[in-house]
Amino acid sequence: MLSGVGTFFVILVVGLFLALSPSVYTKSAIALVPKPYRDKGEYLLKRSYGAIEQWLIGQFVVMAFVGVATGAALWLMGIPFALAMGVIAFVLDFVPVIGPWLSAVPILLLVLIVSPDLLLWTLVMIVMVQQLESYVVAPMVQQRLIDLPPVALLLSQIIMGTLTGVLGIAMATPLMVVAIVWVQVVYVKFVLQDYSIKVLDQNENDMKTDPYADYDAYKAKSQSKVVVLSLKQDVNNTDKKF
Repeated sequence: MLSGVGTFFVILVVGLFLALSPSVYTKSAIALVPKPYRDKGEYLLKRSYGAIEQWLIGQFVVMAFVGVATGAALWLMGIPFALAMGVIAFVLDFVPVIGPWLSAVPILLLVLIVSPDLLLWTLVMIVMVQQLESYVVAPMVQQRLIDLPPVALLLSQIIMGTLTGVLGIAMATPLMVVAIVWVQVVYVKFVLQDYSIKVLDQNENDMKTDPYADYDAYKAKSQSKVVVLSLKQDVNNTDKKF
């Protein structure tokens, strides 16, 4: 268990160094790519870094909400060490699925010792914070920053959790982010030459200046989807009338 936690923090520190100075590592990686493909290799790394950065920002926002909400609720309830419990909730929320419930263990034990009459209310508070995170805060953040397919995310967590335990669950999401970007860039753009796709970390303004993106084709595809959905809605409304 301790070795797994240590490995996790080593990976986290390495990831932070990569995020803070990506250009240094990008140049070294690009030097290993044959010259005819270096532009595409640099583009792939740029999109990968961008997606990871967006995911980290979103994750930090969600974690901050959980930590602040938990700490504030405990403080209002008069529970000692509310700030420390909020920090624990913040840190462990980085681990998907089980992280929030791991943080609930020390909180509930503390409340059981100092104010057992508030144990039920504390449990209700923890559940409410997790529900708000799952159904309100996280979807809003993902919609604005990076939108991951829920099924792919769940499968990655199951696979990585089975192979490497808790550490795998924690690293499943960033690995899935990179995997999706690589499929979109390497296969869809470079192999299929479909430049109308919007990469995971992109917005529409970014697509306008992207040398490997066809913004007009993307808009045309988006508009055609809207038309199809509108036609389906009209058909459904007509069927209801009859």
